[in-house]
Amino acid sequence: MRRSTAERLAKLYPGAWRARFGAEFVDLLEAEALGSRVMLDVLRAALVERLLNLSGLETSAMPAYPTSVIALARRPSGFVPVLMSLTALAIVIASVATMGAVRPTDEGTAAHSFQLLIVGEVPLLVFFVVRWLPKDLRAALTVLAIQAAAIGLAIFSVFYFRL
Repeated sequence: MRRSTAERLAKLYPGAWRARFGAEFVDLLEAEALGSRVMLDVLRAALVERLLNLSGLETSAMPAYPTSVIALARRPSGFVPVLMSLTALAIVIASVATMGAVRPTDEGTAAHSFQLLIVGEVPLLVFFVVRWLPKDLRAALTVLAIQAAAIGLAIFSVFYFRL
């Protein structure tokens, strides 16, 4: 691969990463043949490095673990259970809006979807507790309370409409 191409590919990585590994990376790329596989691998790795900061450089931009409720709630394990509960609530509301607040004789698709969403949250909540509770107790308990409130709201709607 030509040196100019290798230098352009190295510019895809964050500045701190380039300062630490840039020269070695360019030398390594220069020894490789330019191909679609190498190009895709470099693009993927640069994107991952920018998003996840796997090298641990620039720690001021991305802390090792979130220390605030908002940062923790932005993690997928923080917001996905809330989204699942809100989806279950939306299913109940849509069911009541279309069929009325009558209990059907046979459980339909709406009931099964509701049950799968609520039960599907359990592994996510367990992962959240195991992953974040030891690291930041106060923020994790706050997000856990929000998740529990969302589950409670979805389940309460079923009892309220007697479905």
